[in-house]
Amino acid sequence: SWYFETENNDTNSTARATHVNYWNGGEYNSSSDVDYWRFSGAGTKRLIWQVPNSSTQFIAEVYDNNGNLVHTFYSRSEGNTYTFASGTYYLKVKTSVSSAAVNSTYNFMIIND
Repeated sequence: SWYFETENNDTNSTARATHVNYWNGGEYNSSSDVDYWRFSGAGTKRLIWQVPNSSTQFIAEVYDNNGNLVHTFYSRSEGNTYTFASGTYYLKVKTSVSSAAVNSTYNFMIIND
């Protein structure tokens, strides 16, 4: 199954819900665009990326329910695993490049590792 982001999802309060083992997709619409996704779970998770424009690196910062940054996943990294405590988490997807990445798409899946 697929989940595709819909605007306005630029804050954790408007985050798009996703689930482990489902593909998610989004588009970087402007140089200031960020997309928030929400998931729950515990244990070691791996984030798998599909980024058609290989020159664009996407970043997924993971925040806990209190707004604390707990981990960062990178689309060009092989070591995209992290062990989570039980709870709700927010993925803030953005890119490290500004205007060059506008209209770039990304896909990701969170899986149990």
